[in-house]
Amino acid sequence: MVRTGTTYRRCGKCGRAVKDPRTRRCPLCGGERVTWAYMVDVAPPGAKRSLRSESGFATKREAVEAMARLQTERKDGTHVESSKLTLGRYLDDWLAGGPTRGWKGNTMRDYRVSVGHIKGRLGDVRLQELNRAQVEALYGYLLTEGKASRKADDDGRTRLARKSVQNVHICLRAALNDAMETSPPLLRRNPAAGAFTYSRTKDRVEMLAWSAEEVQRFVAFAVEDRDFALYRTALMTGTRRGELLGLRWRDLDLDGTVDGVPRPRIHVRQQWTKDGDVRRRLLGLKTGTKAWRTIDIDPDTASALR
Repeated sequence: MVRTGTTYRRCGKCGRAVKDPRTRRCPLCGGERVTWAYMVDVAPPGAKRSLRSESGFATKREAVEAMARLQTERKDGTHVESSKLTLGRYLDDWLAGGPTRGWKGNTMRDYRVSVGHIKGRLGDVRLQELNRAQVEALYGYLLTEGKASRKADDDGRTRLARKSVQNVHICLRAALNDAMETSPPLLRRNPAAGAFTYSRTKDRVEMLAWSAEEVQRFVAFAVEDRDFALYRTALMTGTRRGELLGLRWRDLDLDGTVDGVPRPRIHVRQQWTKDGDVRRRLLGLKTGTKAWRTIDIDPDTASALR
């Protein structure tokens, strides 16, 4: 149930109610801007009174419709209370809650970098005043001069890669989605939704690979190196560096056979990687057990590992 509210005429200059429905001027201060307003108790029956009011409506009908909309949103739990909270302050609080959301160290690190980019341009904007144009302007800036030089005597800036801007977009979109899901919600809609696109097939930079002759020359050069088994396994399997460094003896099946035919293999189950900004340790694969795989290797690679 919702409580019945009232509508009335109000002077925009002094704020007092104007009772005479015929007058166009405030009888107290002479103000000429007399508009319609409403006042309603949005608390449920039996609860402590919680009055809400709004003015500036040209007609009584507009005021009644706005009041009814407020009551419906309050009843449905979709109403967003006005707030002066800035985007920067909200993002700081959002980051601080990362561990309770189950974020891993690398996720915290990546989000922290993205939040730095966002706050640098939009940190002082009120969260509820953030709009699509401002978000798109942020991405445009990052694509042209979002990266500061690492040289101490160089104040120049260069573009961020489109994939890096996509990472910023993912962070901002996730943060604003959470702002819509809080109780009570802080946002009615997400201004970052659909504000940036990235295609792995169209936007990804071409990867350069060695030719077969270059691989052969490297193998011949590195055959006496203490890490030769690592290099050869990387070349022959395409396995990621962290996955190679995470291999254990039990992950190697160097004497495996299939139908009596030798078939050596490696089982990729974990990785040695950064966990946050500094620490490195053994972790599961990025997408969990879905990324587990078994890779066939050639006899020479098996011999190098053995």
